This record gives sequence, structure tokens and C-alpha cells, in this order.
Amino acid sequence: GVTVPSTRLAQDWQSIQHIDLVPNYIEADKYLKTAPQPHEGVILGWGGSFSHLQSFTDSGLAIALRRVCQARKQVQVLICGDRRVFDAINIPANQKMYQPWVSAEEWPQSLARFDIGMAPLAGEYDQRRSWIKVLEYMLMKIPWAASDGAAYAELSDFGHLVENTPAAWENTLLEMIDHLDDCRRTANETAYKFAIQQNVDENVDQILAVYSAIAERNGIEFSG
Repeated sequence: GVTVPSTRLAQDWQSIQHIDLVPNYIEADKYLKTAPQPHEGVILGWGGSFSHLQSFTDSGLAIALRRVCQARKQVQVLICGDRRVFDAINIPANQKMYQPWVSAEEWPQSLARFDIGMAPLAGEYDQRRSWIKVLEYMLMKIPWAASDGAAYAELSDFGHLVENTPAAWENTLLEMIDHLDDCRRTANETAYKFAIQQNVDENVDQILAVYSAIAERNGIEFSG
């Protein structure tokens, strides 16, 4: 049996092997105990691994952030994790912050600094990622903007899906910055309500059902 957290990835392999979709459910408790951190200005935040440099450069977001920072001097960009992403964004030093990787337990405290979460994706590899980054934003009640595509399609009602051009990213982020209170209302209501339903503890039966079906297809007795 094979399980994946991506609809596109499941579709890729169905003709060869039966693939079961198990979404990346979220451990809600470690996020919900973290309060937002007060600060001046508006922080646009992102954190991720070494596999996301192309996500920034090829999506157009790196260029858009330079334009956004020129237009809105109260904006700061916080990059957590990959230093190459931080270096690829050409904006004034006083509008740019970097935080090295932290443990999974500490990560919600970093998210709590974000006013707007960003989730750029570019290329075929990225279309096969899970929804976890945006789901984290939603659980933390952070308004978000993400590249339009397969990875985040299911979440379109809860944030802003953006065409991968510098202009589209610029326009979306400026609109969100200028209407941040409205964005926060959505984040605190419908987006959060959906995210909390994706808590892993609330979806144990669904997960067990998938593995029970795998066992049955293979003639194996399964007891959850």
C-alpha cells in the first residue's frame, strides 16, 4: 500500500499502483497555545526548507516583495530557514529579517510574528506538495497568500490564491496590507474553523479507514 499527502502525486501513480490520499493533518495543540506577538508595522512571513528557492524566484514573489517594500515602508519581510531565500530578496536591510531554523516545538512562536503568511510554489515538483504550510497559517489565524495550483486548490475559500507573476503577487499583497483587518476577520472565522477540523486527533477514524482498506486489498487482517 502507498499513501501520499498530495492529490496530484496520487494521480501521477494511480495507473501503476493503487495510491491512497492521506492529507497532512495537523497537530493543533502545539499551535493553539501560542499567542500572536505584538510588533510595529506589518510582517510578511515565510519559513521553509532548502527546496523552496525556486518557489520564490520562479513564482515572481521575490520581485514583487521589492516593489511592495518600496510602496509600503511599514512592511518588513521575515524569512525563516533557508538563508538563500533571504539573500535572493533584494529589499532594504531595515525591511528584511532572517531567522535560522528552529525546532518543531518552537516553530509556532515564529509563526506568531507573521501578519501575512506567504506560500509561493513554482514548477511541477511544487504542485505535488501538501497543504501543510497554508494549513498552519489558518490554524494560527494568519491571513495568507499562496501560488494558485494543485497544492492549495482546496483552500481557495480561505485566503488568496495568486497567479505566478510579479504583478499579481504585488497587487495581492498590497491589497491585503491595505485591508488587513478584513483579511484577519476571514482568518479568525471561516479559515480557522476549517483548519481546526483538520486536527489529526479529529481524523483518526479517517486515517484508520485508509489503512484498513489497504490491509483488506492485500488480504491482511487489520486492527486499529
